[in-house]
Amino acid sequence: MRVFFILLITTLLSSLCYSDIINVPGDFEDIQVAVNDCEDGDTVLVAPGEYPANLLIDNRNITLASRFLISGDRDFIEQTILDGGSRSQVINLTGENNQSLLCGMTIRNGRALERRQGSGVDIRDGASPVLRALIIRDNQNGNGAVWCHGVQDVVWDDLRIVNNSEGQYCSGLLILESIVTVNDALFQGNEAGLAGAIFLHGGAESILTLNHCEFDGNSAASSGVAEVQPGCTLNLNYCYAHDNSSRGQFEWFRTSSSVINANYCLFEGGNDEDDSAIRTIDVPPQNSQIVNCTFIGFGRYAIWCQEGGVQVNNCILWGNGIQQDGLQVDGDVDVAFSLVENMGGGGILNEDPLFVNPGEGDYHLTEDSPCIDTGDPDSPENSDGTRADMGAFYFHQRDIDVDNVNLTFEPIAWESVDSLLVSISNTGGNDLHITNILLP
Repeated sequence: MRVFFILLITTLLSSLCYSDIINVPGDFEDIQVAVNDCEDGDTVLVAPGEYPANLLIDNRNITLASRFLISGDRDFIEQTILDGGSRSQVINLTGENNQSLLCGMTIRNGRALERRQGSGVDIRDGASPVLRALIIRDNQNGNGAVWCHGVQDVVWDDLRIVNNSEGQYCSGLLILESIVTVNDALFQGNEAGLAGAIFLHGGAESILTLNHCEFDGNSAASSGVAEVQPGCTLNLNYCYAHDNSSRGQFEWFRTSSSVINANYCLFEGGNDEDDSAIRTIDVPPQNSQIVNCTFIGFGRYAIWCQEGGVQVNNCILWGNGIQQDGLQVDGDVDVAFSLVENMGGGGILNEDPLFVNPGEGDYHLTEDSPCIDTGDPDSPENSDGTRADMGAFYFHQRDIDVDNVNLTFEPIAWESVDSLLVSISNTGGNDLHITNILLP
C-alpha cells in the first residue's frame, strides 16, 4: 500500500506540472470565478473552509479538488465544504467535459428547484466527469443527491452519499441513460418516495455496477434501497445491505422487467415483519443471477418473485420468512447448490450453516460448516484452490500456522561465521506463501 500511495501522488503531481493550478482563496476567493478562469486541463485547488456554492462547470475539462488531491490526507475531505445553503444545487456539470474530476470535498445542503434535477451534483448533456473521495450529504428535493443523465462509461471511487432526503424517486443516486461503475461507496440514511438510495431509469442504456458498497439505514415508501425500472441493469458485487426499510411495498431492492445480478453480497435484515431483500416483477429467470450471497433476517422472504424469477446458486438463505412459516423464497426462484432453510431437493442443504457469530453479525463460516466445498462444482474455485463454498464469505482452508522457531547461536569469535539450517518443504499441489519471517 505504501508503494501504491507514493506512485499515486507522484503521478498526480507530475500531471499537475503541465497545467495551471488556480488556488482558492489564494488566487480567487470565489470558486466560480476560478472555474471560469480555467482552460482545459487546469486545476482549481480549494483550501480548507466552507464556501457557498452554486457552481456551473460547462464544457470544461478541469479538476476541482481539495488539497487531498496532492497530499492524500483524508482530513481535507471533511474540511473542504461546498455548501448550497439549501437554496440551490451545489454543482452542475454540462457539455463535453468528459475528463473533469471532482475530488476530495464535502458537497452539502444543496436543494433541487425542479423534479428532474440532482440536489448535490447534477450531471447531464454529455458530461461524464470522474467523482472521487467525496462526501455528498444533507441535500434535498429533486431526484438524487447525484443525478446522471447521459453519463457514459465512468468509474467513480470512494463516495459517501449520506442523509439526503425529500427526493421524489430517490435521494441518493439516480441513473438515467447512463453507464456507471461505483467502487467503495457508502449509501447511508437516504430517504425518498420510491427508493431511498438508488433509482435506475432509461431502459437498456442504464447500467449501474456497484463494487464493495454498503447500504445502511436507507428508507422509502416503495423500495428501501433501490428501484430498477424496465430494461435497466443493476450489478452488485461484494456489497453489504443492512438496517434499511421499506414503508409500503416491503422490499429493499425491486426490479420490474429489468435485471439484478448479485455476487458475494450479504443481505442482513432486521427481522422486520414485512421486508424482503429482493423482489422481482416480470423478470425472466435466466436474466438475473444471484451467486454466493447470504440472506438472513427478512420477515417476509429473502427473494420474492412475481411473474418472473431469478437463478440462485451457491447461496445461503437462513432465518428468513419469519411471517411466512419459515418460507425463504416465493415465486419462480431456481435454486441450485445452496443452503436454504425449510427447502429440500438435489444439491440443496437444509441444516444450520454454522456461522461464526451471527448474533454479532459475523456470517463467516466455521470450519465445521456444511457450506464448505459444497457449492456448484462448475463454479470457479475459491482463491485457496478448493471447490466453491456457499454464501458470501468462503472458508479459507489452506493457511498453515507454524510455531515460532528460535535459532540460538553460541558465542563466536570476531569476524567468524556461523550458520543454522531451517528447511521448509511443500508437498501439496498449491503454492506455499511464506510470511512473517522476523530477524532481530
